[in-house]
Amino acid sequence: MLPFSLQKIVAFFVSICLFFSLSFPFLTPAAPEFAPKYEDGEILVNFTVLADTHIESFTISRQQYLKKALLGANAAKGGSDALCIVGDMTMNGQETEYAVLYGTLAAYSKSANFFPIIGNHDTWSGESYEKELERFAGYYNNLMGGETDKVYYSKVVNGYYFLVLGTERDNGVSSYISETQLDWFAGIMEEASASGKPVFVFHHMPLNNTNNVQNQWPEGAMGEQSDAVQAIMEAYDNVFFFTGHLHNTYDHSAFSKIGDSLYLVDGPVFGQGGYGSILDPGKGWQVEGYADKVVLRARNFIQNEWYETYEYEIPLN
Repeated sequence: MLPFSLQKIVAFFVSICLFFSLSFPFLTPAAPEFAPKYEDGEILVNFTVLADTHIESFTISRQQYLKKALLGANAAKGGSDALCIVGDMTMNGQETEYAVLYGTLAAYSKSANFFPIIGNHDTWSGESYEKELERFAGYYNNLMGGETDKVYYSKVVNGYYFLVLGTERDNGVSSYISETQLDWFAGIMEEASASGKPVFVFHHMPLNNTNNVQNQWPEGAMGEQSDAVQAIMEAYDNVFFFTGHLHNTYDHSAFSKIGDSLYLVDGPVFGQGGYGSILDPGKGWQVEGYADKVVLRARNFIQNEWYETYEYEIPLN
């Protein structure tokens, strides 16, 4: 991975390139402000979830999509508590792609927190997994002032636990989660549940056999550790599991439930064609937490439009 000082130079260069190639920031109209679902309610956390941005060094359109979506997410009334990108942030996990990704984030995102989640494409640089892990953790730490050296980590935002799981090797289109990570996950889930608030868990791949696209792509799932991860989450109330990977539209099992209160939230592909179709880029979720409920709101952050058909209000147990 590039030294931090060189990363800053690269990020600055990328920002300058974005400044000129993605339109002048001071000439870019601000996205219209959007209010929480319940303006008269006390919203406790408000964050954005995107999936599969697939940033490439020379595919300018994807950089444009992300820049415009960040401006759209910034328009949340009261500010954005977090931005989560649920894997395949880059196309190949290369140094230049991370520089473009983080240069764009540094230039345009105003979210108080950023949660990167490693995806299978983020491990396809052709280098060793150790190099890719170093790159993944290094760029995150430099942007957010973190100290992680793993692809799994946690952070508390406004009293809510955000838990990130990640593959620990290049495992094709599935993931590999070690016993060490599973033990960590079981422990942090117990701690998070004790807070009395919903728990938000993020991983690029969905649980096995939980999405109807898998009828056509059965290997497009977590893999061998799926049952273990599911069992840990099912032991607690009000757990929300956010994934991507399948390049779905909102129509394909975007939201489902297992047991009493494990909620599965599939992230629609952000910047490429959806499953069997070509989509307008910019789709994702705006998630709002209240004292008695969580609201999932489907939104196009480029077009600044809601998709009310795919809006879900979940009362808390």
